[in-house]
This record gives sequence, C-alpha cells and structure tokens, in this order.
Amino acid sequence: MREIVSPLDGFASPFGRATPPGLTIDFRSGSYDSDLVTLTRASTATYIDASGVLQTVTSDTIRDAAYTHDLTDTLTGPFLLIEGAATNEVTAPRDLTDAAWTKSASMGTALNATGIDGTSNSATTLTASAANQTVTEALTLTEAEYTFSARVKRVTGGGRIDITLDGGTTWHERDPFILDGEWMRIGATQTLANPEVGFRIVNSGDAIIVDACQLEAGEYATSDILAGGTRAADVLSIDVADGLSWDFSWSNYAQVAEAAFIDSIEFTNINTTTKLCNVSVSWFDRATGEVVSDYRTG
Repeated sequence: MREIVSPLDGFASPFGRATPPGLTIDFRSGSYDSDLVTLTRASTATYIDASGVLQTVTSDTIRDAAYTHDLTDTLTGPFLLIEGAATNEVTAPRDLTDAAWTKSASMGTALNATGIDGTSNSATTLTASAANQTVTEALTLTEAEYTFSARVKRVTGGGRIDITLDGGTTWHERDPFILDGEWMRIGATQTLANPEVGFRIVNSGDAIIVDACQLEAGEYATSDILAGGTRAADVLSIDVADGLSWDFSWSNYAQVAEAAFIDSIEFTNINTTTKLCNVSVSWFDRATGEVVSDYRTG
C-alpha cells in the first residue's frame, strides 16, 4: 500500500476509553463485529454485487458487499461503500422512450431489455437506422461541474458510441469501453449551465442497451440512483469501547473520491486520557487499481 496526504490532517480523533491493543474493522474479509458498526442514511441506496448485478438496500442499511471494477474491468471486492448525498437530475433514467428524451428521426427506442438490476423490460434499447442518430434530454440547472454517466452494453455493430453533456456541441467517444453483452459504466464531466445529456450512435444499424442514466453535480459518478431524485449521505459510526464511538462522514473525505470503497479501518494506540489514537483508513483507489491508506497519528 502507498500513503497519501489526507484532507483530514490536523483533525482530532473523537475517542473515549481505550481498548488496547487496538481494533480493526476489515470489510474486505468480512471479519469484523457487525455489532460495533452502525450506518445511518435517510434513503435507499444501491451497489454492484459480486455477480455484477445492481442491488438496492433500504435506508440505514450498510453496503458492505459492494464491488467495483479494477483497471482490467474485473470486479473486485467486497468493500464498504460510503458516499455523500447526491441528486440524479435525469427525468427518466431508465426509460429513454419517455417524452423527456428527444430522439432524432431514425433513432429507435424500446423499453424491452433486462436492466442492470436484473429486472425485465426496465432498460432501453437504442437502435440507429441511419448514421449519427441521437437521443438527448435538456435540463435547466445553474452552472456547475456535472458528471453524466450510464450503464451501457452493445447489442449489434461495432461503431462509435458517443455521449454528450452540452447537446452535441461536444461528443465524448466511449465505444472502446462498451462490450458485447456486458454492462459497463461510461461517463464524462463538464462545467456548464443547463446541460443537455445524451447519446449518439454513429453507424447505421448499430444498437446498444442503456440503463441508469445519471447526471449529478461533481467531478465523478456516484452509485446509481435508478429512479432519479436524491440519495442521502452515509454516516458510519464505530463503537471503539463501551459505547464510545468514532464517526466517519463523507464530508471528512470529500476531497478523496476513491475513498468511497472502504477496505478496512484500523485503530491503534488508543489513549484513554487524551482520547486520541492512530487511525488508518484503507480504500480501493479506482485511479490506480490499488488499495491505498490514509494514516494519522494522534
């Protein structure tokens, strides 16, 4: 593992009485006492399981069986998935036959495909019967950095597939990341007002399946919000000793996007007098494909 500079440097650790020699919460192996861990979240949330299927959990349910793709597009995990709040601005994230989506003359849309969550007739097949066919949704939003993402897999053809956030002024080529018969998440980020998101199929006769379209503020895509609307923030609380706890909220790690997939949290040198300790948080860094750590002494 490699160490990085943490956005938490300088923060005190909120601990009470010690439990020498320490405590390790290992989400990757599942070898931790679940009675010590509490997750609160005021909404449902989703995660990808070991089979690549999207699962939905109820409010206040921990997502400690979450998987993500490594640099070779292989699912790796399990991890604890912990995130801040996010809002999916897309009107109909799964149904591109909806009137909110504007289709070009020769773009066919059919709500007839099995979605990323295994639900029949929940995802949309896009078929181009001429070149450069598009489907887009225009949204009225203030200027900000936005990320548009979607789950996509190829049905027929091998031509170029593009996505846009500005109604086609800029097209981002994403076909190298789209595989036959396998869901892949594609996306792009842009700063603008009033985004218009969507897809372009360049070759006539090509077809793809699209699910979980998501437009959200920020520089990266968070977990799928299938029905649109807002997913509440996760707050993790770990009982270190006799009801005394350490709280991990996403706002503390807001500058570390990769910290969404937590591998383990280790507490050492717990001092009952000063109420300080050493804390090491390890997570899967999707940019490097490695597990990295934030380590602080206190």
